[in-house]
Amino acid sequence: MQCQISDLINEQRIAVGLNAKSDKEAIQKVCNILVRTEDIEEEYWEDVYQREREFPTGLPTMPVSIAIPHADPDHVTRTSIAIGILEEPVEFRQMGADPTKTVQAWIVFLLAIKEVEKQVDLIRSLMVLVQNQNLLRKIIASKTPAGVLEVINQSP
Repeated sequence: MQCQISDLINEQRIAVGLNAKSDKEAIQKVCNILVRTEDIEEEYWEDVYQREREFPTGLPTMPVSIAIPHADPDHVTRTSIAIGILEEPVEFRQMGADPTKTVQAWIVFLLAIKEVEKQVDLIRSLMVLVQNQNLLRKIIASKTPAGVLEVINQSP
């Protein structure tokens, strides 16, 4: 059974106006969203941050750069996606690039995937979603979790 992105996101998994000074703090705050919804155990954020050090997830999507941090499922209790829209962008190292290249990420899509076999399909689906420039603009302009969810649910 294939998971749809929209099935993994709800208002409780979205935070708007997050303040973070670093990628580490952004990851921790977005992970806290999924701790509250009991989708992950508290230790997951450390796994995600360690993976981010080795395999950066910053993407220079236009007009709004994003990051899609994730880790192995050891501390995942339920497959889900949390979205953190930052008050100010945070520097993430760019995925698959020279380690000195960075992006100023405005949106963090945190993936918590329990079933490893779904990871490639979920990331592929998310990549299709975030390549929509209009969608990214609307997400950034949204002032509430409900508004963000509505934008995502209306995307093709």
